[in-house]
Amino acid sequence: MAKEKKEATASRENKPKKNNSQKNQTQKKKKPASPAQKEQKSKAPARKPQAPKKQAAKKTEKPHQKKEQAPRSKKQNAGTKALYGMVDQVKETFRGSKPEEHASKKKNGGKPQKAPLPTGKLKIIPLGGLHEIGKNMTVIEYENDIIIVDCGFGFPDDDMLGIDLVIPDISYLETNREKIRGIFLTHGHEDHIGAIPYVLRQINVPVYGTKLTLGIIRNKLSEHKLPEEPKLQCVAAGDVIRAGSLTVEFIHVNHSIADACALAIGTPLGTVLHTGDFKLDLTPIDGDIMDIPRLGQLGSEGVLLLMCESTNAERPGSTPSEKKVGKSLEYIFNTNRDKRIVIATFSSNVHRVQQIIDTSVRHKRKVAVTGRSMLNIVGAAVELGYMNVPEDVLIDISEIRRYKPEELTLITTGSQGEPMSALYRMAFGEHAQVTLGTNDLVVLSSS
Repeated sequence: MAKEKKEATASRENKPKKNNSQKNQTQKKKKPASPAQKEQKSKAPARKPQAPKKQAAKKTEKPHQKKEQAPRSKKQNAGTKALYGMVDQVKETFRGSKPEEHASKKKNGGKPQKAPLPTGKLKIIPLGGLHEIGKNMTVIEYENDIIIVDCGFGFPDDDMLGIDLVIPDISYLETNREKIRGIFLTHGHEDHIGAIPYVLRQINVPVYGTKLTLGIIRNKLSEHKLPEEPKLQCVAAGDVIRAGSLTVEFIHVNHSIADACALAIGTPLGTVLHTGDFKLDLTPIDGDIMDIPRLGQLGSEGVLLLMCESTNAERPGSTPSEKKVGKSLEYIFNTNRDKRIVIATFSSNVHRVQQIIDTSVRHKRKVAVTGRSMLNIVGAAVELGYMNVPEDVLIDISEIRRYKPEELTLITTGSQGEPMSALYRMAFGEHAQVTLGTNDLVVLSSS
């Protein structure tokens, strides 16, 4: 059987194949067309001869292979590189990225190289100033670096008999004194700097502040005997201080005292913005408006934590400009020309004191200043150029008896009724030079 099969296949292979002509001959003969069909064919339009279809060349490329391109010239390559360079610059401008990041991408084949995430913890420790008035002090700690924001005192409560002032508990700072990189002050109000002499007795670290803030502190420290010379470092708005793994940028803000700043604290985990005390005043006395553009820039870059002043934040409306106080002072002086005017205000409110002096000059009055803190701050402000006082306007408090009551203006502390303040002692007849009477007008300028 196998032999028969082989012979059959061999006969098939040897059998000659029919060509096309032979096939046509073997086809059945078609019937002749009828006369009607001949007429239809003669009437039909002649068809145009069609060109023979070209067979599509089979693609030999594999799906993952790219087509070969003509080699570019050197000029084309240089132009392309320049174009991509411009695109990278635009991206850096809007994304805030750094050129080093793009360089790392090129080295890594175009893939972004992820920076290692920080593993440390950021600690925010308020030692005072929350849920209370005064005693502002905040500790910011990252790994082995600590900075302190503000160092103020508070006034005692009614049940604190025999206590003159209250300072924050710094036992944690004493335990970690080797980590402390400095004390950074936002402004010169007592509730932000008042505890400096007491804290420096225990931990002598650098103190950073603006010119007026440090000027007030120097006068304050002159009344205290410290074991070591204080390290006072003067800065200006716009300065950035390196404090270990942290950075601190001073940003100008408006407040009731000059030289106030917010702090932008850079940490490995992000930016912490501490506003300090501020108000949005479009017409400040010194003409120096708050640096809102810089704050907006920080916001666009991203802020990890905002620590913002919240005094009176629950009240609707806005704080009026300091210049509005000048109009009220003018009205008071005009309607009380025959009286001695005694004005109590915050000793650190340099702009308010300046307006009182300016109004007194226009009404041809001499000005006497009383109260220890008022004397210190006004003296520092005049010395450093933050106040402009004409000659022969300021007189010593001991010289007031040489002038008529209507020729005098007294500027004193005690606008909030603080015990032992100059106004408090005047009211109880305990002041050595001033006794209040019916011919005196007392003004509390504390708002």
